[in-house]
Amino acid sequence: KKDSVNTAVIIEPRNHDLLEAVCRNVMYYLPDDWNLVVCSYDKDYVFNNLKDIEFMFIQLKYNNLKPEQYNYLFMNRNLNTWYVKITEL
Repeated sequence: KKDSVNTAVIIEPRNHDLLEAVCRNVMYYLPDDWNLVVCSYDKDYVFNNLKDIEFMFIQLKYNNLKPEQYNYLFMNRNLNTWYVKITEL
């Protein structure tokens, strides 16, 4: 899938109980050539809950975002200020 230009992005900085279900649902309904990127704060939580799902991880600096921060995140072209590091599987 790394050659694909199609990518679904999930931004969930919190340790959300439905993260796995949401990721599975998104990937189930998308064509097979789509990639998944999960942006979150707690790397261990994400990797422990998405063990058998192929995804790229972006570690956020914040464990929660206010509505204004979500708006800014989506409107800002320079996302470098929002994440710590990117991990590819």
